[in-house]
Amino acid sequence: MLALHGYWHQTFRAVVLAMLTACAGTTAAADTVVNGVTIRSGGYQLQNDSIAPLVNSPYDVIVIDYAKQNKPITAAEVTAMKKKPDGSRRLVISYISIGEAEDYRYYWGDRAWQDKRNRLPPVAAENPEWKGNYTVQFWEQEWQNLILFDRDSYINRIIDAGFDGIYLDKVDIVDDLKGKTPAGTEASDLMIQFIRKMSIVTKRRNPQFLIIPQNAVGLLNDDGYRASIGGVGMEGLFYTTEFDDPTKPANTPKRLSSAAIKGSTDLLSKLKKDGKLVMVVEYVKQPDLIERALKDLTALGFVPYFGPRDLSYLSYTKETTNN
Repeated sequence: MLALHGYWHQTFRAVVLAMLTACAGTTAAADTVVNGVTIRSGGYQLQNDSIAPLVNSPYDVIVIDYAKQNKPITAAEVTAMKKKPDGSRRLVISYISIGEAEDYRYYWGDRAWQDKRNRLPPVAAENPEWKGNYTVQFWEQEWQNLILFDRDSYINRIIDAGFDGIYLDKVDIVDDLKGKTPAGTEASDLMIQFIRKMSIVTKRRNPQFLIIPQNAVGLLNDDGYRASIGGVGMEGLFYTTEFDDPTKPANTPKRLSSAAIKGSTDLLSKLKKDGKLVMVVEYVKQPDLIERALKDLTALGFVPYFGPRDLSYLSYTKETTNN
């Protein structure tokens, strides 16, 4: 059954109080309207099989994994998630990693990538924070076919299920691949080209389909890139995003430098001025940090979310079972 998780229940109450305080004392930027939906709030759930928390949530936009444990979400489930409890429309966005291959996805077994000799050329070791994830040369045609161009590509499967768009993870793999791309090319330019192709191809099927990259905000300097996307997500605009060590007391996130915050904020604001969606995730639990970040995000007109680092459940509920 659904039950409020004690710790996060307390945090959610703190968020609500902080939001009321922030809205009372801060002039908010104009709302963002995307495909006719006014977006003021957003949530993420990437590792919970049940869609019930999402269906019952108040969020205007939600990000969910299309195929957790290789079990795709059905079109009927997507339709259910598009309707908020008050009957109004919400946007439902599918997570997809485009800079790493994941050994728990359908394509891994279909291509016999269990055998290393069959894989795309890896250029880095397995991601130490996410086991089973491997950096790929995303510019390779085989990878782009798998993700985008094949009739049964990952993105076409997502479109077939009725999602409003895709949330692109590991765009920032470009930082790890500097100096490792074909001669005469830059990783950032190749990523921009890949994402612009996504925009062109997906809009042939659904003109309102949204491309929402995560992180790599430096790419927003490119006018063509900004024009091709429907929004952007960023982890840790204000605070560090490292995982807690479960064997030690929970770490208190550190505030990033003023220069770092300003640099990212200036770039995100460019997209906001274009009338596009800016989502910011802060992995903080402390009410005072939430309140401070929320005031700043409200003033900027960015959509805030405060949740667990693995985004395994919505921050105000947790799926539990009685055994």
